[in-house]
Amino acid sequence: MTLDTIQAAELDPIIHFQSLPLPLWLMQSFSNLGPSKYLLGAIGIIYLCWSTRLGARLAVAYFTSQAISSCAKLAFHAPRPFWVDSRINGFEPDLTSYGFPSGHAMVGATIWLLAALFVRRLWFWGVALTAIMLICVSRVWLGSHFISDVVGGALLAAVFVPCFSKVESAGADRWSRWTILEKCLVVIALSLSVFTLNMVARSLVSSIPDPAEWAAYAIKGRSLRSSSSCAGAILGMGLGLVMSDRAPKFNPIGPIWQGALRLAVVGVGALLYWLRPRGFLKSLPEELASVIVFVALAFAALAFFFALPQLFLRVGLAEKVEKFGSSGVSS
Repeated sequence: MTLDTIQAAELDPIIHFQSLPLPLWLMQSFSNLGPSKYLLGAIGIIYLCWSTRLGARLAVAYFTSQAISSCAKLAFHAPRPFWVDSRINGFEPDLTSYGFPSGHAMVGATIWLLAALFVRRLWFWGVALTAIMLICVSRVWLGSHFISDVVGGALLAAVFVPCFSKVESAGADRWSRWTILEKCLVVIALSLSVFTLNMVARSLVSSIPDPAEWAAYAIKGRSLRSSSSCAGAILGMGLGLVMSDRAPKFNPIGPIWQGALRLAVVGVGALLYWLRPRGFLKSLPEELASVIVFVALAFAALAFFFALPQLFLRVGLAEKVEKFGSSGVSS
């Protein structure tokens, strides 16, 4: 049975599901439990105000899983439900990337599962699994994904999380013995690998045209902008965390006023980003736009994970700890 056959059989159930009188704002809120500015903001708050180790771990997993999802979308180049059936309401009509697997399901499940593994409390496992279910349900109700899309994304996360955890634990001792140059080279190689894999995936489907009935929707389906942003973020994060190994460490838990001011500083940067000129990249050639996105994300991630903590220490918005994780507050 092919993916096309499975998705064709899912159209009527999706139409029936959308007939349920559920509030749009509620389903959009559930969807934002997955990859979104809100989830990224929550990871940033964790890094700045609770646990630097968990925040860094979740950020790396966020962009790595998103990169894998982007590569898989290119490889399968499958449609979204509202692209192929006008009876389905597309509450997110601006979605122009391919649908399978669901990036919301994969990234969202990855972050919530890793958080549950860190917290190690039964009640939080219930919260995490509920959040994953709500993400998947909302993506189908919004008409943005087939049921098979969210199942595929969740299964990818179920494979990715143990692999990520195993690589992290197995490589920790070896990583600590490497020089800063070796670490930087590994980070650069990982960033380039993300972009290269997406280039390979795009080249493999370059000779396969999208069906005429929904090709107009997939105008960014083969864009490398998403992979460029992931590669840039991984580069900036990696270099920032490597540089942080040799720099003074900050205590994310301290006086409330310090945490509030740290968040305010980051909030100013987020506001400037929100006020950026809209549609600027759309007017640029694809290659140039991808380069700009890569560079911008790399500098933003480097600033967040290295420059900002050092600034906070210098101006008294954070307290210094002698060793990363030594006080328990950063671990």
